[in-house]
Amino acid sequence: MKYWRTALVVLLSFLATALLFRFMESPLFHIQYFDKEILNFYVNYELSTILLSLAFLGILYGLAPRLRLGYLNLKHRDGVVQPVPLIGLKPKANEGWKTIGLTLGGIITLVTGLVVYINRIFRRADLTVLSGDSPHPSHGPHELFY
Repeated sequence: MKYWRTALVVLLSFLATALLFRFMESPLFHIQYFDKEILNFYVNYELSTILLSLAFLGILYGLAPRLRLGYLNLKHRDGVVQPVPLIGLKPKANEGWKTIGLTLGGIITLVTGLVVYINRIFRRADLTVLSGDSPHPSHGPHELFY
């Protein structure tokens, strides 16, 4: 089978996605550092997902040909960008990946900030669930995702 590595990575991606949902129900860690249950949940969930990400990166490192790992070199971040019109990537003559990455990161940050602002100001979002002052104390933090 010519593409066994690619097929294995796709299968492992589905497994990792399923584990993300599983960690919402039962994280790998059970640290109780904060007074608020929701904060403890998020710390435990994030630690679980970071561990999963590190394991996935390790598997990718083991499966990737050494030539492709050279693309992950942080010392050469400003490489030549090939145009991809299908997704709207049409770099200017002097644009590299560093410039495009900073531009896309800035756009994502601004759009996220705008969405949070609109939700908070115009919809008067009720943040009592996140503050731990929920009128329904029997609801656990995992129910915020359903």
